Amino acid sequence: MLQEYDVTLEKGEFAALDIMTEQEGPLRIELPGEGPLEHVIKVPLELNHTILLGNLRRGSSASGLRRMEDLHSYCRLILRQVPCRIGCSDIYDDLGRLGDAMRQAHDRVKLCFYHPRERIFSVQPTGRYRLPGGEKYKIRFSKELVNQNYSRAEEIRDEMMAEARTEEVTDIEYLKKLYSFFLTSLYHMTKDDVDKVEEQLSSLNREMAAAMSLDELDAVMEQGFEQCGIHGVGNEAYSAPIRNAVRYMEEQFAGSLALPDVAAHVGLSPEYLSRLFKEETGVKFVVYLNNLKLKHALHLLETTNLKVYEVAEQVGYSNLSYFSTVFKKNFGQNPFDYKNNCKNSVG
Repeated sequence: MLQEYDVTLEKGEFAALDIMTEQEGPLRIELPGEGPLEHVIKVPLELNHTILLGNLRRGSSASGLRRMEDLHSYCRLILRQVPCRIGCSDIYDDLGRLGDAMRQAHDRVKLCFYHPRERIFSVQPTGRYRLPGGEKYKIRFSKELVNQNYSRAEEIRDEMMAEARTEEVTDIEYLKKLYSFFLTSLYHMTKDDVDKVEEQLSSLNREMAAAMSLDELDAVMEQGFEQCGIHGVGNEAYSAPIRNAVRYMEEQFAGSLALPDVAAHVGLSPEYLSRLFKEETGVKFVVYLNNLKLKHALHLLETTNLKVYEVAEQVGYSNLSYFSTVFKKNFGQNPFDYKNNCKNSVG
Protein backbone atom coordinates (compact mmCIF):
# COMPACT_ATOMS: atom_id res chain seq x y z
CA MET A 1 0.00 0.00 0.00
CA LEU A 2 2.86 2.38 0.75
CA GLN A 3 4.21 1.95 -2.79
CA GLU A 4 0.74 2.56 -4.22
CA TYR A 5 0.69 6.01 -2.61
CA ASP A 6 4.30 6.78 -3.56
CA VAL A 7 5.51 7.03 0.04
CA THR A 8 9.01 8.42 -0.29
CA LEU A 9 10.02 9.54 3.16
CA GLU A 10 13.65 10.38 3.57
CA LYS A 11 15.91 8.59 6.00
CA GLY A 12 15.72 9.97 9.48
CA GLU A 13 13.07 10.38 12.08
CA PHE A 14 9.40 10.22 11.12
CA ALA A 15 5.94 9.87 12.63
CA ALA A 16 2.44 8.91 11.53
CA LEU A 17 -0.85 10.63 12.28
CA ASP A 18 -4.24 8.94 11.83
CA ILE A 19 -6.93 11.56 11.29
CA MET A 20 -10.41 10.15 11.93
CA THR A 21 -13.08 12.53 10.69
CA GLU A 22 -16.68 12.57 11.87
CA GLN A 23 -17.94 12.38 8.29
CA GLU A 24 -17.01 9.76 5.71
CA GLY A 25 -15.15 10.93 2.63
CA PRO A 26 -11.74 12.21 1.57
CA LEU A 27 -9.86 14.43 4.00
CA ARG A 28 -9.86 18.03 2.78
CA ILE A 29 -7.38 20.11 4.73
CA GLU A 30 -4.40 22.30 4.05
CA LEU A 31 -1.34 20.79 5.67
CA PRO A 32 0.23 23.24 8.10
CA GLY A 33 3.24 24.85 6.44
CA GLU A 34 5.07 25.38 9.68
CA GLY A 35 5.63 22.70 12.24
CA PRO A 36 7.69 19.65 13.03
CA LEU A 37 6.82 17.59 9.92
CA GLU A 38 8.06 17.82 6.35
CA HIS A 39 7.70 15.65 3.23
CA VAL A 40 4.16 14.94 4.46
CA ILE A 41 2.15 12.35 2.52
CA LYS A 42 -1.58 11.58 2.77
CA VAL A 43 -2.57 7.89 2.72
CA PRO A 44 -6.36 7.24 2.65
CA LEU A 45 -6.93 4.26 4.93
CA GLU A 46 -10.67 3.84 5.42
CA LEU A 47 -13.79 5.85 4.67
CA ASN A 48 -13.15 8.27 7.52
CA HIS A 49 -9.48 7.58 8.27
CA THR A 50 -6.50 9.26 6.60
CA ILE A 51 -2.89 8.63 7.56
CA LEU A 52 -0.35 11.45 7.39
CA LEU A 53 3.29 10.34 7.20
CA GLY A 54 6.10 12.83 7.53
CA ASN A 55 9.73 13.29 8.45
CA LEU A 56 10.61 15.34 11.48
CA ARG A 57 12.46 18.43 10.41
CA ARG A 58 16.20 18.05 10.53
CA GLY A 59 18.45 20.16 12.65
CA SER A 60 16.28 20.20 15.74
CA SER A 61 18.12 19.58 18.97
CA ALA A 62 14.92 19.43 20.99
CA SER A 63 14.34 16.52 23.36
CA GLY A 64 11.97 13.69 22.51
CA LEU A 65 9.36 15.13 24.86
CA ARG A 66 9.65 18.54 23.21
CA ARG A 67 9.24 17.04 19.75
CA MET A 68 6.09 15.19 20.85
CA GLU A 69 4.76 18.50 22.15
CA ASP A 70 5.50 20.00 18.73
CA LEU A 71 3.53 17.16 17.10
CA HIS A 72 0.64 17.97 19.44
CA SER A 73 0.74 21.58 18.26
CA TYR A 74 0.70 20.34 14.65
CA CYS A 75 -2.36 18.22 15.46
CA ARG A 76 -4.13 21.22 16.99
CA LEU A 77 -3.65 23.15 13.76
CA ILE A 78 -5.41 20.33 11.92
CA LEU A 79 -8.23 20.29 14.48
CA ARG A 80 -8.92 23.95 13.70
CA GLN A 81 -9.73 22.98 10.11
CA VAL A 82 -11.86 19.88 10.52
CA PRO A 83 -13.77 18.13 13.35
CA CYS A 84 -11.75 15.01 13.96
CA ARG A 85 -9.75 12.85 16.34
CA ILE A 86 -6.05 12.27 15.78
CA GLY A 87 -3.88 9.33 16.75
CA CYS A 88 -0.16 10.07 16.77
CA SER A 89 2.53 7.41 16.61
CA ASP A 90 5.79 7.45 18.50
CA ILE A 91 8.79 8.92 16.69
CA TYR A 92 10.69 6.31 14.63
CA ASP A 93 14.00 6.44 12.77
CA ASP A 94 13.88 3.13 10.85
CA LEU A 95 11.91 3.32 7.57
CA GLY A 96 11.32 -0.41 7.87
CA ARG A 97 8.89 0.44 10.66
CA LEU A 98 6.57 2.64 8.61
CA GLY A 99 3.86 0.00 8.94
CA ASP A 100 4.33 -0.11 12.71
CA ALA A 101 3.96 3.66 12.94
CA MET A 102 0.77 3.59 10.88
CA ARG A 103 -0.75 0.80 12.96
CA GLN A 104 0.16 2.54 16.18
CA ALA A 105 -1.46 5.80 15.08
CA HIS A 106 -4.52 3.88 13.85
CA ASP A 107 -4.89 1.97 17.13
CA ARG A 108 -4.43 5.11 19.21
CA VAL A 109 -7.10 7.10 17.43
CA LYS A 110 -9.57 4.31 18.20
CA LEU A 111 -9.12 5.10 21.88
CA CYS A 112 -11.58 7.94 21.30
CA PHE A 113 -14.29 5.26 21.57
CA TYR A 114 -13.37 4.95 25.25
CA HIS A 115 -12.40 8.59 25.83
CA PRO A 116 -14.82 10.57 23.63
CA ARG A 117 -13.94 13.96 25.11
CA GLU A 118 -10.30 13.72 24.08
CA ARG A 119 -9.15 14.75 20.60
CA ILE A 120 -5.47 13.84 20.40
CA PHE A 121 -4.01 10.46 21.37
CA SER A 122 -0.24 10.34 21.31
CA VAL A 123 1.35 8.53 24.23
CA GLN A 124 -1.43 6.28 25.48
CA PRO A 125 -0.78 2.54 25.43
CA THR A 126 -3.25 0.70 23.23
CA GLY A 127 -5.27 -2.25 24.44
CA ARG A 128 -5.68 -5.73 23.03
CA TYR A 129 -7.04 -6.22 19.54
CA ARG A 130 -9.94 -8.31 20.90
CA LEU A 131 -11.12 -9.64 24.25
CA PRO A 132 -9.18 -12.87 24.85
CA GLY A 133 -12.16 -14.51 26.52
CA GLY A 134 -14.83 -13.24 24.14
CA GLU A 135 -15.96 -16.66 22.91
CA LYS A 136 -16.05 -18.05 26.44
CA TYR A 137 -18.24 -15.15 27.53
CA LYS A 138 -20.69 -16.09 24.77
CA ILE A 139 -20.94 -19.71 25.87
CA ARG A 140 -21.13 -18.91 29.59
CA PHE A 141 -23.85 -16.33 29.00
CA SER A 142 -25.94 -18.59 26.77
CA LYS A 143 -25.62 -21.52 29.16
CA GLU A 144 -27.09 -19.47 31.98
CA LEU A 145 -29.93 -18.31 29.74
CA VAL A 146 -30.75 -21.83 28.66
CA ASN A 147 -30.91 -22.82 32.34
CA GLN A 148 -33.16 -19.86 33.16
CA ASN A 149 -30.46 -18.39 35.43
CA TYR A 150 -31.12 -14.83 34.31
CA SER A 151 -29.44 -13.09 37.23
CA ARG A 152 -26.24 -15.04 36.63
CA ALA A 153 -26.49 -14.31 32.89
CA GLU A 154 -26.64 -10.59 33.68
CA GLU A 155 -23.58 -10.94 35.92
CA ILE A 156 -21.63 -12.52 33.06
CA ARG A 157 -22.76 -9.73 30.74
CA ASP A 158 -21.52 -7.21 33.30
CA GLU A 159 -18.16 -9.04 33.54
CA MET A 160 -17.75 -8.80 29.78
CA MET A 161 -18.68 -5.12 29.70
CA ALA A 162 -16.27 -4.32 32.53
CA GLU A 163 -13.43 -6.14 30.78
CA ALA A 164 -14.18 -4.29 27.54
CA ARG A 165 -13.86 -1.00 29.40
CA THR A 166 -10.61 -2.08 31.07
CA GLU A 167 -8.94 -3.61 28.00
CA GLU A 168 -9.98 -0.87 25.53
CA VAL A 169 -9.84 -3.30 22.60
CA THR A 170 -8.94 -1.72 19.29
CA ASP A 171 -11.26 -3.80 17.07
CA ILE A 172 -14.38 -1.74 17.71
CA GLU A 173 -16.47 -3.59 15.12
CA TYR A 174 -15.67 -6.87 16.85
CA LEU A 175 -16.75 -5.37 20.17
CA LYS A 176 -20.05 -4.22 18.70
CA LYS A 177 -20.67 -7.69 17.28
CA LEU A 178 -19.92 -9.22 20.68
CA TYR A 179 -22.47 -6.92 22.31
CA SER A 180 -24.93 -7.74 19.54
CA PHE A 181 -24.51 -11.46 20.18
CA PHE A 182 -25.52 -11.03 23.82
CA LEU A 183 -28.77 -9.34 22.82
CA THR A 184 -29.41 -11.81 19.99
CA SER A 185 -28.95 -14.78 22.30
CA LEU A 186 -31.07 -13.15 25.00
CA TYR A 187 -33.99 -12.41 22.71
CA HIS A 188 -33.98 -15.77 20.94
CA MET A 189 -33.90 -17.60 24.28
CA THR A 190 -36.68 -15.59 25.88
CA LYS A 191 -39.07 -14.67 23.04
CA ASP A 192 -41.14 -16.73 20.61
CA ASP A 193 -42.48 -14.10 18.18
CA VAL A 194 -39.77 -14.42 15.53
CA ASP A 195 -40.86 -11.46 13.42
CA LYS A 196 -41.09 -9.13 16.40
CA VAL A 197 -37.75 -10.37 17.74
CA GLU A 198 -36.01 -9.70 14.45
CA GLU A 199 -37.56 -6.23 14.27
CA GLN A 200 -36.41 -5.39 17.80
CA LEU A 201 -32.92 -6.77 17.20
CA SER A 202 -32.58 -4.87 13.92
CA SER A 203 -33.40 -1.64 15.73
CA LEU A 204 -30.96 -2.37 18.56
CA ASN A 205 -28.22 -3.39 16.13
CA ARG A 206 -28.62 -0.15 14.19
CA GLU A 207 -28.15 1.78 17.43
CA MET A 208 -25.08 -0.28 18.28
CA ALA A 209 -23.56 0.25 14.85
CA ALA A 210 -24.05 4.00 15.25
CA ALA A 211 -22.56 4.12 18.77
CA MET A 212 -19.62 6.53 18.88
CA SER A 213 -18.46 5.60 22.38
CA LEU A 214 -18.47 2.71 24.81
CA ASP A 215 -20.93 4.62 27.00
CA GLU A 216 -23.38 4.72 24.09
CA LEU A 217 -22.83 1.03 23.38
CA ASP A 218 -23.40 0.14 27.03
CA ALA A 219 -26.61 2.18 27.02
CA VAL A 220 -27.99 0.18 24.07
CA MET A 221 -27.15 -3.06 25.87
CA GLU A 222 -28.98 -1.89 28.99
CA GLN A 223 -31.93 -0.77 26.88
CA GLY A 224 -32.12 -4.17 25.20
CA PHE A 225 -32.14 -6.01 28.52
CA GLU A 226 -34.78 -3.70 29.96
CA GLN A 227 -37.03 -4.20 26.94
CA CYS A 228 -36.64 -7.96 27.25
CA GLY A 229 -38.07 -7.84 30.76
CA ILE A 230 -36.21 -10.73 32.40
CA HIS A 231 -34.61 -8.72 35.22
CA GLY A 232 -35.45 -10.23 38.60
CA VAL A 233 -37.01 -13.38 37.11
CA GLY A 234 -35.80 -16.61 38.70
CA ASN A 235 -36.87 -20.12 39.57
CA GLU A 236 -36.63 -19.70 43.33
CA ALA A 237 -40.36 -19.14 43.88
CA TYR A 238 -42.06 -21.39 41.32
CA SER A 239 -45.48 -22.55 42.44
CA ALA A 240 -46.22 -26.28 42.80
CA PRO A 241 -47.99 -26.53 39.40
CA ILE A 242 -45.05 -24.92 37.60
CA ARG A 243 -42.53 -27.09 39.44
CA ASN A 244 -44.52 -30.17 38.41
CA ALA A 245 -44.77 -28.91 34.85
CA VAL A 246 -41.02 -28.32 34.63
CA ARG A 247 -40.26 -31.79 36.03
CA TYR A 248 -42.58 -33.39 33.48
CA MET A 249 -41.01 -31.38 30.66
CA GLU A 250 -37.56 -32.56 31.79
CA GLU A 251 -38.75 -36.15 31.39
CA GLN A 252 -40.63 -35.77 28.10
CA PHE A 253 -38.89 -32.92 26.22
CA ALA A 254 -37.49 -35.09 23.42
CA GLY A 255 -40.89 -36.29 22.27
CA SER A 256 -43.76 -34.47 20.65
CA LEU A 257 -44.57 -32.59 23.83
CA ALA A 258 -47.18 -29.84 23.66
CA LEU A 259 -48.79 -27.44 26.12
CA PRO A 260 -52.05 -29.46 26.42
CA ASP A 261 -50.03 -32.56 27.41
CA VAL A 262 -48.30 -30.74 30.25
CA ALA A 263 -51.53 -29.01 31.31
CA ALA A 264 -53.30 -32.37 31.56
CA HIS A 265 -50.42 -33.75 33.62
CA VAL A 266 -50.59 -30.95 36.21
CA GLY A 267 -54.40 -30.68 36.17
CA LEU A 268 -54.76 -27.18 34.75
CA SER A 269 -56.32 -25.79 31.60
CA PRO A 270 -53.83 -25.03 28.81
CA GLU A 271 -54.81 -21.36 28.89
CA TYR A 272 -54.26 -20.99 32.62
CA LEU A 273 -50.98 -22.95 32.58
CA SER A 274 -49.71 -20.83 29.69
CA ARG A 275 -50.41 -17.60 31.59
CA LEU A 276 -48.98 -18.94 34.86
CA PHE A 277 -45.90 -20.31 33.11
CA LYS A 278 -45.08 -16.95 31.56
CA GLU A 279 -45.67 -15.08 34.83
CA GLU A 280 -43.37 -17.30 36.87
CA THR A 281 -40.60 -18.30 34.45
CA GLY A 282 -40.47 -15.09 32.44
CA VAL A 283 -40.80 -16.96 29.13
CA LYS A 284 -43.57 -18.71 27.25
CA PHE A 285 -43.98 -22.48 27.36
CA VAL A 286 -42.59 -23.07 23.87
CA VAL A 287 -39.48 -20.97 24.60
CA TYR A 288 -38.81 -22.88 27.81
CA LEU A 289 -39.21 -26.18 25.96
CA ASN A 290 -36.79 -25.13 23.22
CA ASN A 291 -34.25 -24.01 25.82
CA LEU A 292 -34.63 -27.34 27.58
CA LYS A 293 -33.72 -29.14 24.38
CA LEU A 294 -30.69 -26.93 23.87
CA LYS A 295 -29.56 -27.45 27.48
CA HIS A 296 -29.56 -31.21 27.00
CA ALA A 297 -27.89 -30.86 23.60
CA LEU A 298 -25.04 -28.99 25.26
CA HIS A 299 -24.66 -31.73 27.84
CA LEU A 300 -24.53 -34.46 25.20
CA LEU A 301 -22.06 -32.56 23.02
CA GLU A 302 -19.80 -31.98 26.01
CA THR A 303 -19.93 -35.40 27.66
CA THR A 304 -20.59 -38.07 25.00
CA ASN A 305 -19.14 -39.34 21.73
CA LEU A 306 -22.47 -39.10 19.96
CA LYS A 307 -22.45 -37.65 16.45
CA VAL A 308 -24.08 -34.26 16.11
CA TYR A 309 -27.03 -35.70 14.19
CA GLU A 310 -27.51 -38.26 16.99
CA VAL A 311 -27.53 -35.47 19.56
CA ALA A 312 -30.11 -33.59 17.50
CA GLU A 313 -32.35 -36.65 17.35
CA GLN A 314 -32.04 -37.38 21.07
CA VAL A 315 -33.19 -33.89 22.04
CA GLY A 316 -36.09 -33.81 19.60
CA TYR A 317 -34.74 -32.22 16.42
CA SER A 318 -35.41 -34.36 13.36
CA ASN A 319 -33.79 -31.85 10.99
CA LEU A 320 -30.02 -31.51 11.51
CA SER A 321 -29.78 -28.32 9.47
CA TYR A 322 -32.45 -26.63 11.58
CA PHE A 323 -30.80 -27.82 14.78
CA SER A 324 -27.46 -26.37 13.64
CA THR A 325 -29.09 -23.04 12.76
CA VAL A 326 -30.83 -22.76 16.13
CA PHE A 327 -27.70 -23.80 17.99
CA LYS A 328 -25.47 -21.26 16.26
CA LYS A 329 -27.97 -18.45 16.72
CA ASN A 330 -28.01 -19.06 20.46
CA PHE A 331 -24.40 -20.03 21.19
CA GLY A 332 -22.40 -18.21 18.52
CA GLN A 333 -20.98 -21.36 16.88
CA ASN A 334 -22.41 -24.43 15.19
CA PRO A 335 -22.68 -27.71 17.16
CA PHE A 336 -19.87 -29.34 15.16
CA ASP A 337 -17.39 -26.61 16.16
CA TYR A 338 -18.69 -26.63 19.71
CA LYS A 339 -18.11 -30.38 20.05
CA ASN A 340 -14.60 -30.08 18.58
CA ASN A 341 -13.76 -27.19 20.91
CA CYS A 342 -14.92 -29.26 23.87
CA LYS A 343 -12.60 -32.09 22.79
CA ASN A 344 -9.67 -29.71 22.36
CA SER A 345 -10.19 -28.10 25.75
CA VAL A 346 -10.18 -31.51 27.41
CA GLY A 347 -7.15 -32.66 25.43
